[in-house]
Order: sequence, then C-alpha cells, then structure tokens
Amino acid sequence: MKWYSYFLLLSLSIIALSSCDNEIEDGSENPPIDSSLLVRPDTINKDSLNQSTGSVKKWNFSAADEKVLSMPEKLNMGSSYKTIEKMLPDFKGVRAENRSAELADKGFVEGMSETDLFGQKAKCVFHFKNDSLYSYDVSVPIMDIKEAEKKYNEIKAFYNDKYGEAQTPKIEEDNYTSTTSYWKTPKGYVVLANDLSNAEIQFGIHNSLPK
Repeated sequence: MKWYSYFLLLSLSIIALSSCDNEIEDGSENPPIDSSLLVRPDTINKDSLNQSTGSVKKWNFSAADEKVLSMPEKLNMGSSYKTIEKMLPDFKGVRAENRSAELADKGFVEGMSETDLFGQKAKCVFHFKNDSLYSYDVSVPIMDIKEAEKKYNEIKAFYNDKYGEAQTPKIEEDNYTSTTSYWKTPKGYVVLANDLSNAEIQFGIHNSLPK
C-alpha cells in the first residue's frame, strides 16, 4: 500500500514539472512586453511636470473674497463717480479729499464704500481728480500680527499668480511698520501693504507708484 502511495506522488510530481516546462516553452507564463507601452525617461516633458507641481495654490480664499481681491481687474482708472455708483450700490457719494477744502478746490475728492472680506467689514476709498478715478484702496483690520502676515503673504501669492512676480519699493531703512509689494499692470500699479501701525491690510490700484 505504501509503495502505491509513493508511486502516485511521483507521478503527480512528474506531471507538474512537465506542465511548467511547457508554459516556459510556449511563453504563456511571461508573455513578451509590448514596446509601444514603454516610456523612455528622455521623452518625459519635464516642463509640464514642473508646471503641474508649481500650480499648487498658496492661498485659501472664499469665492467672495477672491471677487473683492480681483477689483483691480474690474475698475478702470479714469472712471467717473457715477460709474462707481452704478457698480457699488452702497457707494456713499464724494467729499473733499482728506476733508481739505484746498484739495477740493483743485478738484480732488474721495468717495467711500464698504464690503466684506475675510469675515470682516472692509473699507473702500476711491480717489478722484476732476471726476476721474486715479486710485482706490481697500483696507481690512487684522489685529493679530501673525494672522496679518499670513494674509499678506496669501494675497501676495494670489497677485503673483495674476500679475507675475511682485516688486518691492525702496523705503527708508528705519520704516519697520509697513511691508509693501506692487505689480505694474496695464491698468496701473496694484499695491499691497501690511500696515502694522494701523493693524490693517491694504490693497488697491494707483495711476502711479505711491511714495
């Protein structure tokens, strides 16, 4: 009986080995690789890889916040205050710039509006000369210094994505209360500032670079 069992095991082993040899000979175990599916390393577009990895957003704004931050694209220098009134229903009319009668006599007036930004009320100030918009600024209070710096860097990244790399104006060496970046665009100078003395972030567009 033992002899019969040994014989049966030996027969099964021979059949299994024979089956493996047949698979190797006919290539069924490792079929040939289609060379058209291979990608040579020197054919990879490295630029496209860099673009895809470099497109990660460095800001986290709501759609409403992005709309406010995109105002430089929507307002044209030279617009009248009637045009601004149509765009902004809560525009509060105009008054002498800096409440100065002398400036008003020279045609300088300003108008104000409010908007929501980062969950807070932000003040918008529009500057006109002879009924022609020459600059406007939006300011939002941020009391925490670290949070203000974070928002400043996020807005800077947002504008870098739109207008290219930011530039930094020359300032006095002892001016530690404000950090400013600007971008020269076809519509004017987009300016962003972190004003520590007033605990607020300011941004807007100007006909010329503010001094």
